[in-house]
Amino acid sequence: MTHPDTITDQEKNVALLVAQGKTNTEIAATLFLTPGTVRNYVSSILAKLYLPNRAALAVYVVQHDLNNPHGDRSLPDPDTYKDLAYMAYA
Repeated sequence: MTHPDTITDQEKNVALLVAQGKTNTEIAATLFLTPGTVRNYVSSILAKLYLPNRAALAVYVVQHDLNNPHGDRSLPDPDTYKDLAYMAYA
């Protein structure tokens, strides 16, 4: 699997928002992009990381601690895992 450093900072921003369950339209509004640009970013991220879908990307974000680039090992919010489980089986 590809190391998370192979994605750009903007792709990390998009990945973090995907992991939060945001739609392309919501991500676009947050990052001041068009939904089409977000769609392209998501496709690029999935291809670079060899992931099949957004749910797998959300799990990848948590597993590789992309939401915590400075190495702070505090426990994540338990609701994060509940949301990821829901996304994986929805």
